[in-house]
Amino acid sequence: MILKLALSILSFVISFSILSALAHEETDLVTGGIANCKLIGGNEKVGGTFKIRENSVSLDNIDRHLEVTLEGDNETSSGERSLSSEVDIVNVDSMTFRIGKVLETNASEAELIVEIDEGDKSIAVVALNQDENRNPLISSVKLLLTKIKGGKLSGATTVNYPRTVTLPLDSPEFAAIESEESTEIELQDATENGAVTLKCRFRNLPFMLIVE
Repeated sequence: MILKLALSILSFVISFSILSALAHEETDLVTGGIANCKLIGGNEKVGGTFKIRENSVSLDNIDRHLEVTLEGDNETSSGERSLSSEVDIVNVDSMTFRIGKVLETNASEAELIVEIDEGDKSIAVVALNQDENRNPLISSVKLLLTKIKGGKLSGATTVNYPRTVTLPLDSPEFAAIESEESTEIELQDATENGAVTLKCRFRNLPFMLIVE
């Protein structure tokens, strides 16, 4: 028991030391690494894996705010597809975000846009943060950090989005969502798609720790 406790404390000290050594003052994030993501669930079945390369993780250790961004484009034999996911989590710092610890929490903000333009299919799957009565919806998050090396992170993340809709890529509503022109958009062309889960395994994602 004492040995297990000692190993646990040692693991925390090592993780905290490594994270602290990666601290930066600048706010510009570098993107990169590789994330292999799969979308599960929903009425519109999106098969296959997204291999995306414009990713980053930042942790503000003062405000206790973690942001994980995974996005990129994929060329396919019949067209192209893209995925953009951004999750903001509060009340997280170097003590809770460390190697080997599964972080299970709710996101203060969670965005998801999946674009499919292949053959006759030209749609977007978009996560919404409100139900049909405009009540707020909460996305649950599970995040596992497995490795830190050279300022890069590896691990896995699972995000559950309780409500998504599908929209034609050429619809005005999707154009407004994509450009973030308005927070109040009437989704007349939207079709309810149900809940979806985004599972990703990532490696060598650029990481920034803000400590002051």
